Amino acid sequence: MKTFFDIEVANTKNCSICQIGLIIVEGDNISKIKIMVNPNDEFDRTCSNIHHITKQDVVNEKNFKEVWKDISHYFINNFVFAHNALSADINYLIKNLVRYKLPIPNFKYICTKELCRKYIPNIMVESKYDLQTLCQFYNIDMGVHHDALDDAFSCYQLYINLKKDYDINIEKEVKERIVKNDDLNFILSMNKHHINKSINTLYGLILGINADHNIVSSESEKLRRWLVENDKYKDGFPFNKIIPILNNILEDNIVSKDELNILLDLLDTYSESTLYSETTLSSQILLGYLEGIIADNQIDQNEIEALQLWLYDNIHLKQYYPFNRIFPIINHVLDDKKLTQDEQMELMIIFKKLINPITEIKENLIRFEDKKFCLTGEFQYGAKSKVNEYIESKKGICVKSVTRKTDFLIVGGEGSKDWSYGNYGVKVKKAIEMINKGHHIKIFCENDLFSNLDT
Repeated sequence: MKTFFDIEVANTKNCSICQIGLIIVEGDNISKIKIMVNPNDEFDRTCSNIHHITKQDVVNEKNFKEVWKDISHYFINNFVFAHNALSADINYLIKNLVRYKLPIPNFKYICTKELCRKYIPNIMVESKYDLQTLCQFYNIDMGVHHDALDDAFSCYQLYINLKKDYDINIEKEVKERIVKNDDLNFILSMNKHHINKSINTLYGLILGINADHNIVSSESEKLRRWLVENDKYKDGFPFNKIIPILNNILEDNIVSKDELNILLDLLDTYSESTLYSETTLSSQILLGYLEGIIADNQIDQNEIEALQLWLYDNIHLKQYYPFNRIFPIINHVLDDKKLTQDEQMELMIIFKKLINPITEIKENLIRFEDKKFCLTGEFQYGAKSKVNEYIESKKGICVKSVTRKTDFLIVGGEGSKDWSYGNYGVKVKKAIEMINKGHHIKIFCENDLFSNLDT
């Protein structure tokens, strides 16, 4: 028996399952099973916008624990297939098994995405191995993308095409693909948002470093900094694949273009996410790209031309922040096909502000009386109520949301690092958009607030 499956989730926090699609293959018989699941959890807009399932659609359905009793035999001691398996569907399945205190079977799985990477040359699919691109390549009718049953059937058809073209030996491919304890522990302990944010940032960083075809020591240091920041994840997938290669590249203190291209090919496997909207995912890559460009403290024309080409590949995002800031600036700068020294300096300032908007407001300050303050994130100083009391003691006014009347947005020191590279958080993002429209909102990090209050 072979089981092809796909899962849709209700939210990005707990990955609570709301739909399961199964294709069961026994000899020449194929069974299709679609199950709606009550996640006993909240739906978020990001997920519902992708699969169009809402809380009302599943409120009367069984929960996952009840559903698992009916379907577990399709997984235990069988070959299990999914696209982007360990990073997505198996990840979601295991998290839900743990949530309901159910035993985790020892999965023997095959990832069709990894198979495609192994057998289909990059050039044939323009280095894109997502399910939609691969189905287009094989002229597979996907039905409704992100319907779990249609996606599971697409995965099955993809495997059939691969097996026909490349005579795949299933026993050979599944070898050493049993989910190991290290992978399970990592799946359970690692926040999926952090995985994708770290991978997408590194992907963009390497694009930027590579853009001028000249790699210097300060750019290598950016890669080392990424290693330090992610060292605690080195034993977990996919960091256990990426970190050893990056360490090996940096070992001789020389990073070649060929080495970066090898790393880019590997990262392309993981720089996708069903948890983020396309806009957020691409923003993370873009802002990593910008940091890679300025890593050597200079910007040249080759880098900006390469960036412009990448932006045009993502032109459908040009109305979204930060793309809407970058598109017109880059086009204007390259309009005369010449990057001047003044333009280089201007771009350096703009890129730094985009990479981390929270660091752009170092100034001596602040008159607090009758000024409106909004707080976001977790504060080292203490609970938000305590920070509010401190601000109010200085005759400031605390508000709950960012509006045109807000004077200051204060970002808690515990969370400020998480808002670099495109994952800003709702209040920070709203404040940035309002600033770009001409509203006078200042964004401060917590340290700036408390170091300047009494000056």
